[in-house]
Amino acid sequence: MARTLMYANKETEFPEEIWGELVNTAVYILNRTGKSKEEGKSPYELWIKKKPRLKHFRIIGTPCYVHIPKQRRTKMDRKAVKGYLVGYDGDERYRVWIKGTRSIALSRDVVFEENPIRCIKSHEDSKSETGDSFSTGALENTSGQSDYEDETQSEDSEEVQSEDPKTRSLRDRTTLKKPSHLEDYVMISEVLNERFNPETYEEAISCKEKEKWKEAMLKEMESLRENNTWEVTKRPENEKIIKCKWVYRVKENPDGSVDKYKARLVVKGFSQRQGIDYNSTFSPVAKWGTIRAAISTAAMEGMWMSQFDVSTAFLYGSLEETIYMSQPEGFSDGTNKVCKLRRSLYGLKQAPRCWNKRFGKFMTEQKFRISKEDPCLYIRERDGNKIFLVLYVDDGLVVASNKEELNSFLHDLKQNFKIAERPATYYLGLEIDRRQDGRIKISQEAYAKRILERFNFSNCNPVSTPMVKGSMELGK
Repeated sequence: MARTLMYANKETEFPEEIWGELVNTAVYILNRTGKSKEEGKSPYELWIKKKPRLKHFRIIGTPCYVHIPKQRRTKMDRKAVKGYLVGYDGDERYRVWIKGTRSIALSRDVVFEENPIRCIKSHEDSKSETGDSFSTGALENTSGQSDYEDETQSEDSEEVQSEDPKTRSLRDRTTLKKPSHLEDYVMISEVLNERFNPETYEEAISCKEKEKWKEAMLKEMESLRENNTWEVTKRPENEKIIKCKWVYRVKENPDGSVDKYKARLVVKGFSQRQGIDYNSTFSPVAKWGTIRAAISTAAMEGMWMSQFDVSTAFLYGSLEETIYMSQPEGFSDGTNKVCKLRRSLYGLKQAPRCWNKRFGKFMTEQKFRISKEDPCLYIRERDGNKIFLVLYVDDGLVVASNKEELNSFLHDLKQNFKIAERPATYYLGLEIDRRQDGRIKISQEAYAKRILERFNFSNCNPVSTPMVKGSMELGK
């Protein structure tokens, strides 16, 4: 059935990367329309104990227009983006492939340019090909609600008044939305990437810091070899070879000085195909509220604090799929051979999930439990001692009531992962200042100063608004 959906509509011409989407769509349709021999009911009805809704079904591959909410556009921007229907997200939203950006958009507010005989070209169709085939009367607005999102971000729904009295507003709120706390991370890339960094390998080896970048690349390659990340093998026939590239970043100290030059080998994961090169990709990250709560708890209960970052964290995840990658730029053996990946690598769509599963397994072995409020908060309580660990991708913050217990845990952590551990003073761009009286102050003073310097405001007159000085101190 997925193959039929893939090739039924010649006008759409779905690429191979959509195969996984169409497989999911085929399963979705069969679960709601297939009938069992014994009871004559669909799998959905047998499982859920009620008949499935089918009124939202549309022809897969149909051209459509996804409404863009006001929050995501300016007055001069277009109000909709054209795409092609590839599937369903529950009973409320549609999954639409946006050809221009090669991405999937999720939305309730979709207008379909649906023709019941689109797959069979009639003589009349061919005559009108060059004419204006867009007819507003033939379009159907499927909902009065807008809840547009792509695979990496979501927006709150927006009420839209419909002129069509036949239009149904889907009011059911049972559809799961991605956590709204992800909106807190808009500024994180700015916090961590304020300095100029080379964009390409050529820039890195020709700039004035070239020796630093060469050293960083050698260190990265050493880590990759130590982890047995890949094996160099003959280029296989009829297999997709994914390319890779170098990504460079200067890591800074709290005062803005250079901590180290970091080079990372990254796979160009955008060329991966769902259902072929990967299946599931979701991996959680800690909420900012959880990070602040951990620091607050340390202040109130006088607990010890430490932080760590895992070197080449994604390399610890094991791959379930067979993936071939080109040899790294600057480190090729000069042959046509490729790298067969044994372990996950940065840039792979499934890499964060593989790493999160690996770290979660270790924490479970250490008798930690996962918080119900935040899947990246790990808690262990034994013999009257408490340890909290917050993980943001590969950066960890540990809060412990007993110093010996903290050191014992960090020792076990080092036995399993290559980490750099230090007192908690600068975590994810937050400066953490612990006073002698036990109070903890968190700020972004160094970052704020760099912003002022960047825009030539270093000598501007300071004001107390919008935040009162000292208001972020966390008392006991």
